[in-house]
Formats: sequence, C-alpha cells, structure tokens
Amino acid sequence: MLLCLLAVVGCGSPNGTTTSSNEKSNPPSDGANPPPLTDPSCSNPNPDIKVDCLPVVDIKEVQKKTDEYDYRDSYSDPSFPSSMNKDQYRSPQKLIEIGKLDPETRVANNFVLREFLSEVKGSYGLTLPILTSSAQLIRDLIGKPLRVNSGYRSPGYNAGVPGSAKWSRHMYGDAFDIASSVTLTTLKNRCEQLGAG
Repeated sequence: MLLCLLAVVGCGSPNGTTTSSNEKSNPPSDGANPPPLTDPSCSNPNPDIKVDCLPVVDIKEVQKKTDEYDYRDSYSDPSFPSSMNKDQYRSPQKLIEIGKLDPETRVANNFVLREFLSEVKGSYGLTLPILTSSAQLIRDLIGKPLRVNSGYRSPGYNAGVPGSAKWSRHMYGDAFDIASSVTLTTLKNRCEQLGAG
C-alpha cells in the first residue's frame, strides 16, 4: 500500500478532470469528462483547471450534531509539530454530506465517489478536486487499474485507526491510500513525473 499525499504542487492535473479508479476499471477514456457535480459556491484557486464540486454543508452545523468532527487547532495545540505549516492544518469550513449522494457517482473517468468518501469513515467528508484528478492522472500514466483503499477520514474515525498520524492529511481531504499491480517505485516515479517532490 502506498500513501499518496497530494498537495496542489504534487501530482497536479493539467486538465482538471476529477477522478478515481479501482481494480475493475476500464482503460483510460478518450478524455471526456464525467457528468458535472456542481455547487455554485465552489471556488477554484487555479483557473487553468476545470473543477466541478459537490454540494456542501457548513462545518459548524455538523459540529452541532456530533463531536466526530472536532479538528485540533494547529495554532493553539502544543503537540503540533514545529516543522509543519500551521496554515495547512486549519479546520475545513465546509463538508460534503455523504449520505445524500450516490456512492457510485462517477467523479472521474475511472473512479467513483465511494473510493474517496465513505460513510463508514464519517457521515460528512471532504475531498479536493486536485486529489481526484491526481488519482486519474497517475492511473492514466501507469496504464493499469489503481485502487483507492482509503480517502477522507473524520477526525473521530482517524483517532480509532491504529498507527494513524495525529495530524493525518486524510482528515483534510487531500490524502489517499492506493494499491496497484505496479511496483511502489513505478508509482513514486509517476508522482514525481507529475511534479510531486
């Protein structure tokens, strides 16, 4: 298993297709985008990338219902590592209500929503368009199926995962675990080919 932590600088997408893939996926398509999943409030920091977004709920509303989404404050928590960027660990402001969506919704040519967001790991979730588009790019580069084992995890769920990082990027919607029939070296090389450092 390989943890692909993809920030905006890592494995970025030149075409903005949001995607995911599994062992039974089809070969890369002719480049047609999947049906849009839009929310008019969605903003995209990179205008060169086409991004479709899912409808969202304010995190304060979610936190009124459950303590499973209590994010640590990177600025006030003394356990936050000084070597890490505090700004990258701010609590998300909006989350996706997973139960209101079809888990088989195609979010890329070779991926469906459930691969990145699962109600088992929290009723609400977050996945960044750069994450799903990066998964598709990697899948296209290796030319073989790519299976996403774990995407978003709520802070409550993450706390119960043995060996999980206290500040896991899974809780911020920009990390996923993958498996493939290609070697870890090949996967690493493809991520680097896409700009990951």
